[in-house]
Amino acid sequence: MRIQHKVIIVALLFCSLTASAQQHLRWNSIFLENDVGRSDESYTNGARLTFMHDQYYTPWWARSLRSGIKMKRGQTMHFGWALGQNMYTPQDLTLYQPNPFERPYAGWLYVGAITQISSSKSLHTTEVDIGVIGPSSYAKQTQHLVHCGIHRGYCFPAGWHTQMKDQPAVNARYLYEWRQPLLQHHDTTLADSIYHGGLTAGNIWVLVHAGATLRAGWNLREFGPEKIPDVIMLSSAETRSNTSSIQAYGFVRFDGRGVGQNLLLEGNSSDSQRYLHQRTRVRDIDYGGVLRFERFRVAATHVSRSREYTEEPRSHQYWSIDVSWLSRFR
Repeated sequence: MRIQHKVIIVALLFCSLTASAQQHLRWNSIFLENDVGRSDESYTNGARLTFMHDQYYTPWWARSLRSGIKMKRGQTMHFGWALGQNMYTPQDLTLYQPNPFERPYAGWLYVGAITQISSSKSLHTTEVDIGVIGPSSYAKQTQHLVHCGIHRGYCFPAGWHTQMKDQPAVNARYLYEWRQPLLQHHDTTLADSIYHGGLTAGNIWVLVHAGATLRAGWNLREFGPEKIPDVIMLSSAETRSNTSSIQAYGFVRFDGRGVGQNLLLEGNSSDSQRYLHQRTRVRDIDYGGVLRFERFRVAATHVSRSREYTEEPRSHQYWSIDVSWLSRFR
């Protein structure tokens, strides 16, 4: 059985876990990230579906976690899953044989299991992703569909035949966040700060990171906003039964990390044709806004990422769009 078939089977298995006799609430999120306005390069596109369930729903794979972890007063436990695809390309897409001093063509297709423990002031997020890097990620087909199907006559890039070979990939992530209100009006928070720290380990990334977010607006409650960067996952676990909510705020965020490994820069372990000097310190500076009306929410985030390897000519910038809605399911 080919690797991509196994990934699809695992994804369908996760989808089947949402069946339940009792009605529950669930946050459904669609994330789209792209370096729109720039030529495709570096981390050029990402897409992800995320489903976070309320505290009353427990899939079969999480029952032992539910019973084995002792919760503190005021904490709730949430479970979810995700399906995503990331796409990476070098700077010059016109070369049939890419420059060995630029990052390789690569795609990463994965399915993930998410566990969150949340309270009003803190959030613990653990995610385990299983997937594949290489042709079975269908990154080449995705980019050609956009370029040749939507932008007719522009059928670059030319070097996908050199992309990383098929390789199974497993990555585990942990993130801890805590909130500090800065300005309140009665029971409504108008400004707050969110501090975070975490680590990622697996055969794709090995790193640690930390940073802070400053938010200002109306009715600040859950953690966020979210995006799908290479190294952290910020999923909201707010699936409360009270959906009468209007929320609007702007934010700025800083995230710095120390990188021990990035397989999507280094290429396959057997690939000796790459001559990149990977930077061990990388930072993201984000800004954007969030608007929520009752069951629906839209968030836009602009990300500026410093150079990930010495030969990279400039920092990388892209937009992240998140469309989320609250639904009921059985």
